Amino acid sequence: MKILKKIGGICLMIVAVILSFVLLITCFKTVFDCIREINKNTSEGIGYTLGCLFMIVLVILLIRFMFKRSLKLIRTNPQTEDSIDDIGV
Repeated sequence: MKILKKIGGICLMIVAVILSFVLLITCFKTVFDCIREINKNTSEGIGYTLGCLFMIVLVILLIRFMFKRSLKLIRTNPQTEDSIDDIGV
């Protein structure tokens, strides 16, 4: 079962890294599109900008959650060992 958690954590980490790069690339394009929409001086430009910013924040939160969960799955919990002095006390 431990190996499945590690494999799942690694897969989740890979997906999170890919989403991070995609978000970084898309963010630049979105900023330029938002600037173009705002320069049209219409209410659609403001709505488009707010919608894009909202989705970027949601995706950032999703990526953060995926990184945290994958690190939690990958880490091994240290098993506590009893010392020989504690036995029989």
